[in-house]
Amino acid sequence: MVSALGPAISYRRRTTDEYNRKIIELVREVGHINARMVKIALDLDTVPASRVLGDLVARKILVKTSEAQRGPAVTYGPGEKFPQKRTRARRG
Repeated sequence: MVSALGPAISYRRRTTDEYNRKIIELVREVGHINARMVKIALDLDTVPASRVLGDLVARKILVKTSEAQRGPAVTYGPGEKFPQKRTRARRG
């Protein structure tokens, strides 16, 4: 159905960097994240959302913060390599 629109609509593929920035921003605001939040925020299906989270865990940007092994109860928080928020130097 969407393909019938052809060039009438533009498609934009998001990069991994954009996904990472969005997830980091959410974790900073809320303190944690789960797969459902990733699916909604990034408009992804279950498998791609799991891959994004798995990559961030493997890179130690996120760490699992729950006892749950699978499903929506698994939560993630900042890991040891979670980027620190940059502060602006004051000029004065």
